[in-house]
Amino acid sequence: MKQIHEAFLVKSEGDADSTGESWKPLSRKTIAYRPIPGRPTAGRGLLSSREDTQWRAIFRSQFVKLAVKMGEQAAKIQAAKIAWGIMKSRGARTKLDVYGGRKVKMLIVSHRLEKSLRPGRVSGGSYRGPAEQVFQISPSLVILGSKVPYAAHQHRTRRLWPPVRKMLPWITQAAAGAIDEIVETISAEGFK
Repeated sequence: MKQIHEAFLVKSEGDADSTGESWKPLSRKTIAYRPIPGRPTAGRGLLSSREDTQWRAIFRSQFVKLAVKMGEQAAKIQAAKIAWGIMKSRGARTKLDVYGGRKVKMLIVSHRLEKSLRPGRVSGGSYRGPAEQVFQISPSLVILGSKVPYAAHQHRTRRLWPPVRKMLPWITQAAAGAIDEIVETISAEGFK
């Protein structure tokens, strides 16, 4: 779990982990509409109330004309494009223009998913992971994952851990660490 968590943090910064895995970058739109702490999220783009009033007036006039020709749904889309085009020509700025190029961490907004992958604590021969972590071990099998509802979807688009064959160095390192702990415990306590 330590290796998986460290790799998650590295990939969230846009870099490749020790196995060479990396995540595809977020789209400018995803970045632009990600909440910014301390900034209101309500409103149409970054329009002032006066600009928003103008946008709505342009939208309404275009929608009325277009709805007759193309139907309501298509007219809404086209009227919004026209309204934004006019407002941008007047100097209005959009969230995409202003915030789309920010550097943000991937898959880290609430930290819920990231926390579920943090390494837990080993005590008295047992492992206790974070509340939403899946970690089961048996003599022939290790099952690990996250109980976070959207984890499986994220894993399909941006792998939370690499395929097993790529994790072999991590597994070897973990096994060596476990053996060292066993030897240290035996040395300290002796055989009983």
